[in-house]
Amino acid sequence: MDKIAFTGSVRSGRAVAADCAARLTPMLLELGGNDAVVVAEDADLDEAAAHITWGALQNAGLGCISLEVAYVVDAVHDALVEKIAAHAGRVHAGSDDDDQIGPVPLPAQLAVIRHHIADALQRGATAVIGAPADRTTGDRYVQPTILVDVPPDALAATEETFGPVLSIVRVGDTEEAITRINASPYGLGSAVFSRDRGEDIARRLRVGMTSVNDALAFSQNAGLPFGGRGDSGHGRKHGDEGLLEFVYPHAITVKTGPTPASTTTFARPPGAMARALAAARDRLLAEDERTEGN
Repeated sequence: MDKIAFTGSVRSGRAVAADCAARLTPMLLELGGNDAVVVAEDADLDEAAAHITWGALQNAGLGCISLEVAYVVDAVHDALVEKIAAHAGRVHAGSDDDDQIGPVPLPAQLAVIRHHIADALQRGATAVIGAPADRTTGDRYVQPTILVDVPPDALAATEETFGPVLSIVRVGDTEEAITRINASPYGLGSAVFSRDRGEDIARRLRVGMTSVNDALAFSQNAGLPFGGRGDSGHGRKHGDEGLLEFVYPHAITVKTGPTPASTTTFARPPGAMARALAAARDRLLAEDERTEGN
């Protein structure tokens, strides 16, 4: 086996990694996530609410890059919650033609979703959408649930829920949001909403992918590398980086003239080492100048 590319849970990924390590087989791991979104005080709240709701609830939240936690700056928290609740209130899980999302097929995953919701409520969170009586319908459907006042250490805010649940965490500023996201062991996808600072915030997030003023846009461009960091795995699919994951570099040299250093004698002319070090220094300085120029 030349290489293993695995998509699955963190637990399964660790088992695959252990087997690959025993065989010295290289691997690419795309694992779980607890993808977060940062909403700054200068965000377009109408746009943010629409994108965040879709990013959290599409496919019933059954996606590794679904948005699960929203870190919202205090100044716009209440207004954004109201707008998200309005959007989520129009989404219904079921099997009818006019329903927007479908079932959660695995009983074990239903148990995880219910446990995360119950844990958040027990810790003081409130469900602004998804009252206790209507969070689940039958034995396969989970109605959209929007939780507010979620403690940062609640399971829904720290672990992968993998369901139609969004936890909204109030933060004092974007610095706090960045710190909380980077403290997570996960690092798959993310989103940032800000009119002026979106890219700056995105660059500081310890994740593999970020959409600015959109949700999951990085997944719609097959030319971009797709993958995470930390417990979300390593390696990339898609794009040039993804193609390079599945090739082995092979360096070949063919002598066509003199080489910088003789490979036929152990003797070294006077000053050879000094000249080699000076040449290396000059190359590094030239590279620094090109970088600064860009």
